[in-house]
Amino acid sequence: APWSSGMYDNEVNTDDDGLAWFEDGYVDDWAGYTEDFGYNNRNRNRRRELTASSASPLDVVFLGDSITEQRVGKFFGKDMEKFKSNAKVFKKNFSREAGAKYEGLALGIAGDTAPNLLWRIMHGEMPDDLNPRIWWITIGTNDLGATQCSEEVTLLGILRVVEEILNRKPEAQIVINSILPMSQEKSGILEITGRKGRGRKKKGAATVFWPSIKAVNKQLQKFADKHKSVKFFDATDIFTEKVGNRLVIDHTLIEDGVHPTPAGYKAWDKEIIKRIDTIEAKDDSKKAAAAEYAVQEAQKQQADMDKAAAGDITDDNYDSFDEFGGGYTYDDNIMDDLYYAAQYDEGDDDWLYAGQDTDDWR
Repeated sequence: APWSSGMYDNEVNTDDDGLAWFEDGYVDDWAGYTEDFGYNNRNRNRRRELTASSASPLDVVFLGDSITEQRVGKFFGKDMEKFKSNAKVFKKNFSREAGAKYEGLALGIAGDTAPNLLWRIMHGEMPDDLNPRIWWITIGTNDLGATQCSEEVTLLGILRVVEEILNRKPEAQIVINSILPMSQEKSGILEITGRKGRGRKKKGAATVFWPSIKAVNKQLQKFADKHKSVKFFDATDIFTEKVGNRLVIDHTLIEDGVHPTPAGYKAWDKEIIKRIDTIEAKDDSKKAAAAEYAVQEAQKQQADMDKAAAGDITDDNYDSFDEFGGGYTYDDNIMDDLYYAAQYDEGDDDWLYAGQDTDDWR
């Protein structure tokens, strides 16, 4: 029987040892699972974590599945002895109390797909008072693996999560992490490059995931490139290495073919922190520029008002000074020019004016 037969008959084909990791996380009856396995209870517990965390400012919140949950040493909501080292790495890198540069919160549930994550966001996991500067999303592994979604469905699921966050937290930055490399081969092989440089599929379960992962990641990158508030973070090079003509998973960083080891989280976090540094620096620079501009505009306005009060109105940009209203009546043409200039400076391809994309009138 094919390894995927378990997706349809409440069993996982354990003849393929490489897929044993799916067995514990596989869910056939989601409605029953929420009650029998305590999904709702874990969600309520997480809300309490959010309430406690909201007292201190957060820089980044990680959203995802077991890859995110294991960051804090948990699996299916339970503390796991074998993941304690992961939790130590996370605390060192994302707890100011432990001396970290940034404060982080990891919200993951093992087995979750993008639709599950969306449900969590819409049912209490994104309260109004939880406002990190960055939302870091790592989801999609179970969509492709456990539930065997197509690349298109997996992509749409992830983008729907992004859309929900953009709607609820319009001021935040969102980072979409690439779906991590996944292989059920003991060698960790992902891809073989032939003489002509083309990817040649290898028989076995390894061929099921990697081409799909690459396809989804490529589209996520394209999406992020078109949206100012969304960034894409490709972690592929962190967890893989070239061995001859083969691309393989580094087993010191991902031991079971799916989940990072403590060393893997450490290497990943190092690059994540670098990206956060870049995002924060750009954000701070924009805020400083905006503040300087506001000061200059205020000074200019005050100077104009002083001239007007003294009866010395020399600015040709104004039609008249309204003594009773306390302000100027602007020339309509000048206001139109200012409007267009403001939109030009905005630089957002998605901005629409008069039913036209900005690319049509710039």
